[in-house]
Amino acid sequence: MASFLKIIDEGVRALVYAKFSSVMSFTDINAHVLLFPPEIAVRQVAEKRNETSLEFANVWRSGVERDLARASTSIARRGLHLVYSNSDENSSGETELNTGIDSVYAVPVKLTYNVWFWSLSAEILNQVDELYLFWKYSDPNLYLNYNDAYPLELDLMFGDVEDESEISSMYNIGKYFVHRVPIIVEGWVFSSFDIKTVKKIVITVWDRDDVESISEFIKDPDETLKFFEKEIVLEAEE
Repeated sequence: MASFLKIIDEGVRALVYAKFSSVMSFTDINAHVLLFPPEIAVRQVAEKRNETSLEFANVWRSGVERDLARASTSIARRGLHLVYSNSDENSSGETELNTGIDSVYAVPVKLTYNVWFWSLSAEILNQVDELYLFWKYSDPNLYLNYNDAYPLELDLMFGDVEDESEISSMYNIGKYFVHRVPIIVEGWVFSSFDIKTVKKIVITVWDRDDVESISEFIKDPDETLKFFEKEIVLEAEE
């Protein structure tokens, strides 16, 4: 099972592909938006396409920071109960309902990503910059599902656009333009655990008048003093 950090990485990658496909010539996420640092991004895209043309983006997470502003939430301290665990088979091969509850702890974090856009056209990167600057005002969120069932809406924050084009070296390594933009995700890191619940309650009423020692009686109850007994079986949801 992939870590949730990896899932967020892939989510940011998919979001970049969807957001900027209208400006850059993205047609295949695996060939046009890479999860690699910039030092090897050109080599990687060339190997994927078998050519050296440049019109792609690469995404790289530079750090994971504890978000102290959200560190005291109940889900981080006590966890959150989700659903009953799946049914299991007992030693006799019979299906027995598992009354454990799948639960999670979540630690709030800020994930800093850098995205580099590569193009042979400076004008295309100008359009990328404009789209990035307006992103704050048009649904700045990353939507994911935890455990394929629980929707999450992670807020995005943005920064300044940096021009990292190496124009002075273009006659040695080729003419291309590179702009870098940061994307900060206010996310969560999850840890799952299982807690047990009560499956059966047994209520028994005893005659106490003839009991000399409660502690001794508990160790060895006298069945003749039993007034009433009832079993209550709790049905857990599938």
